[in-house]
Amino acid sequence: MPARLARRARGRAGREFRAEIVRLAEHDGELLHWFYDEGLVPGTPVELHDAQPAAGQLKVAVDGAERAIGEKAALGIYVRTA
Repeated sequence: MPARLARRARGRAGREFRAEIVRLAEHDGELLHWFYDEGLVPGTPVELHDAQPAAGQLKVAVDGAERAIGEKAALGIYVRTA
């Protein structure tokens, strides 16, 4: 069952996991454009490398490139774990 990336990451600080993006929140047009610019689109595999819930930030890898994602963005990405 798909869940928001931010919710899947809670409680996983220091533990990596792999997932696939299955849906994006569409209520924020600017954020939706950012997702596409960053390659965060449905069908894309992502790996969680680090979760820092207190700071509202995740580190993920997409196509081998690591990037930081804020909680607002992570709440708009729905994933299914691999």
